Amino acid sequence: MRDAQQQLDLVRETIGRHLHHKIEHCRRALAHMTATLQARSPNREIALRRNRFTDLNRRFAELPSRVIENASHRFRRVEGLLRVLGPEATLKRGYSITLDENGKVIRTKQSVRPKSKIRTRVSDGEFESEVL
Repeated sequence: MRDAQQQLDLVRETIGRHLHHKIEHCRRALAHMTATLQARSPNREIALRRNRFTDLNRRFAELPSRVIENASHRFRRVEGLLRVLGPEATLKRGYSITLDENGKVIRTKQSVRPKSKIRTRVSDGEFESEVL
């Protein structure tokens, strides 16, 4: 009877240990699933998307002023280049621009004929000439 009682106690203890391990395993699995569910919570998703929307809305509101500022900066840069490299700057450095009767720029002497009228532009005005 004592052996049977000891065996019964041993089996009870073994079953109790296995049951305790099983319960702990289920608790850990449940905690993991709860954490996973909370990470994918609709409320959390809504909060994240609301923050993203707020950020995008702020950036969108700032966009027109930023676009205008960038365009203005590019315009000033191109304007400066034109001031330095444009025809007016060339004329101020002592060069001239000569045009044929049709207003086209004369680039070579072969493009003019004797007795043709030409116009020459300098820094302070224009004058006409006749080719010899």
